Amino acid sequence: MTVPRLMTAALQLIAGLMVVSVASQAIAKKIVYVSVTGESRIAIYAVDPENGTLDHRHVMAGFGTGSLAVDPARNHLFAVIHSADSLGSFSIDRQTGKLTLVNTVVTEGPASYITTDHSGRFLLSAYFQAGKVGIHTINSDGSVASESALWITTKPRAHSIVADPTNQFVYVPYTTPDVIFQFRFNVQAGQLLPAALPQLPTATGATPRPMAFHPQEHDLAFVANE
Repeated sequence: MTVPRLMTAALQLIAGLMVVSVASQAIAKKIVYVSVTGESRIAIYAVDPENGTLDHRHVMAGFGTGSLAVDPARNHLFAVIHSADSLGSFSIDRQTGKLTLVNTVVTEGPASYITTDHSGRFLLSAYFQAGKVGIHTINSDGSVASESALWITTKPRAHSIVADPTNQFVYVPYTTPDVIFQFRFNVQAGQLLPAALPQLPTATGATPRPMAFHPQEHDLAFVANE
């Protein structure tokens, strides 16, 4: 196993906002989805490629969402629905960016973070309060399977979850006790096993939160510390 180099930084995060983007075929712009938790809506914007300004287009109301994720094919958006302790799948209209609900599934408490693996077959989730990691199968129609493929009880304060660019490993930062859990990922079965180094300690008090990999240098990862 090659452990990625970790670059840490302190970031100022805006509470209640989670942003993901896709490209729109019709308007030749990127579409940005903003989860506005306190107002129970997902705001949908088009991004001007010349100056980066946002043009408000649509609203998906009625969902108190948190973390958002988009599948690699950019056909479906997935959301943590805090108001119902569930995960939701929405189909993306590639012409307009509008969202249509596909389904929701109840989980063991509210997830703090979700992402898909790089095959687009699994939805990975981390649970801050419950101290768990979950994996759900994504069906061929983009719906989230009602039964989870995996639940692992780890430790409280699991803040985020991410698969490495090779899709062979999964990393879960924990704000306390300042560690990053490291797993081997079986993409065929959607299962996790402890890596050779199961836990990577960070600096005391670092409280690691979101983690992301460099788009070209795949052995380089970045972690935002609280």
